[in-house]
Amino acid sequence: MGYEHLDVWRGDPLGDAWIDELPSIVDTCTERWSLTLGEPWTNSVASLTMPAERDGEPVVLKIGIPDREGGFEAEALRRLHGDGAVRLLDDH
Repeated sequence: MGYEHLDVWRGDPLGDAWIDELPSIVDTCTERWSLTLGEPWTNSVASLTMPAERDGEPVVLKIGIPDREGGFEAEALRRLHGDGAVRLLDDH
């Protein structure tokens, strides 16, 4: 699976570590949540996002770069409960 669209992070210590860990993170998420993954969407560089299915339900796997800005996203989505935003199923 190609993550070339995230190469904008190469050369940044945080970005290098994140990109190098992505295959392992994706494998962990796929196994943990029993996902069937599609091809990554390439229009985002702040996260790896891709369509997926879980128990026949269409979902999206999103793995954000672990930076300060994204650190509170899961909690914000949890509090919104899908009201005006995507519904967070789980986070890791």
